[in-house]
Amino acid sequence: IANIGPTVRLYELLLSRNFIRNLFSVSDSIFLIISEQICHAESSSPEIVTTIL
Repeated sequence: IANIGPTVRLYELLLSRNFIRNLFSVSDSIFLIISEQICHAESSSPEIVTTIL
């Protein structure tokens, strides 16, 4: 039983690290989409940018 504890804890750590990595990749893609929208908005009108921000 003493050997199972650290293994489970390591597995939880790996899961949480993977979860955080997935979260970051999702937020990165969202950030890319937003920054693309801001660039398009800046070229057309600056007022939209201030509304988004």
